Amino acid sequence: MSGFSQGVSAGGTTTLTNKTIDGDDNTFVDIPWSAQAAGTDGEIPTWGSDAEPATVSAGSSGQVLTSNGAGAAPTFQNASGGGNKTVYLVPGMGYTSGTLTSTAGDQPAAVVSFADGATNRWDVSWGVPDDFTSLTSVKVYLSDDAGSGNMYLEFNARAFNTGELVTSGGSTDGIAVTTYASAGTIREMQIIDVSAMSNGLTISANDIITFSIERQGADANDTIGDTVWVVAIQLVYA
Repeated sequence: MSGFSQGVSAGGTTTLTNKTIDGDDNTFVDIPWSAQAAGTDGEIPTWGSDAEPATVSAGSSGQVLTSNGAGAAPTFQNASGGGNKTVYLVPGMGYTSGTLTSTAGDQPAAVVSFADGATNRWDVSWGVPDDFTSLTSVKVYLSDDAGSGNMYLEFNARAFNTGELVTSGGSTDGIAVTTYASAGTIREMQIIDVSAMSNGLTISANDIITFSIERQGADANDTIGDTVWVVAIQLVYA
């Protein structure tokens, strides 16, 4: 203690005024929190990279305290969105001009069945959730009963909301009809990335997005010669 010359008894009480106490050579115990120096509401005591006392600023409403790793003070930051989320649209949802069926005689699997020699379509809608930021990918799970040849498929999507026409309002995009090769084995499931069908959509939370898959099985470009089964549409969004 500098500037203090009289002893302090172990059992007594001594009032010190304007004295400097070297903490490196003294031990302080049972100091109540109320005895700390006044600070700023919302700040958190910490130690800086120089090992000296410091505070974490209060941040903004809704932010969360985030570790910046060893050797750095934590900071308040915006909460993470939690990463990508995955949704599956499956047969039984939406409308089809094909046939909603199961793989009878085999292990159970619900599918939309597109017969050969005809044009059939599956339309299915998804309600965009409140935590939506962007649509990361759209993929179609399908198989065929031929194991060879090409499917002639078209993909379309439309996003719309309150005040827009259900039949024609909102924003649209799609992939023009083209060929897609069979997986090479009868009933082998394959995954086709059709994200381009939605790239031009203007999407906001609480929109309705309708996805459409059409097989033009009577067209000469469709050489499967048998049934095409659509198993699901996978949506990944952030």
